[in-house]
Amino acid sequence: MAIRFLGVDDSKTDLTEKRATSINDKSEWYYGSDYQYKEVTITSAQILDLGNTPIDLLDAPGANNYYEWKVVLEYTYDGANPYTLASDAILVGELNEYNGGIIKSTLITKAVNTVGMTSSFSSDEQATIAATELPVTNVEALNEPLSVTTWDGNNPAGSGTGTILAKVWYKVKTFGTEL
Repeated sequence: MAIRFLGVDDSKTDLTEKRATSINDKSEWYYGSDYQYKEVTITSAQILDLGNTPIDLLDAPGANNYYEWKVVLEYTYDGANPYTLASDAILVGELNEYNGGIIKSTLITKAVNTVGMTSSFSSDEQATIAATELPVTNVEALNEPLSVTTWDGNNPAGSGTGTILAKVWYKVKTFGTEL
């Protein structure tokens, strides 16, 4: 069955699903050809020190620039004890002002493989302010790295030895020149 759109010339419309065949084309497959893709592995030792030592997923983009991004965190449970995390949240974003997306701590506190996702300027998910239940969105600062840490700055605890694979789709935007 062909999909048809009113006023669209069928000869110029390619609705074929695109699938990634290598790491180099994952950006186009997921988000469009102008997005770049990067993977960062976070080791067990880094997870255990995540409150003290945030992990930079992307370096600062340069003066007057900021990132538009989407991050997927894939936690691989290794069969040992899971971690514990008092803050109940992992933060991905710009850490100078603690702006970014929230991923529940159950990403690393369950005895199973898990996946969490967050993004900048997105309606995919929204955090809420607990007292008011009002939706909030991310605020991105200029020239700040994209990092991951714990919400309250405390380290995860436990004897877990799992790892996190951070998958990052991003593009650099220049303040005042683009939408």
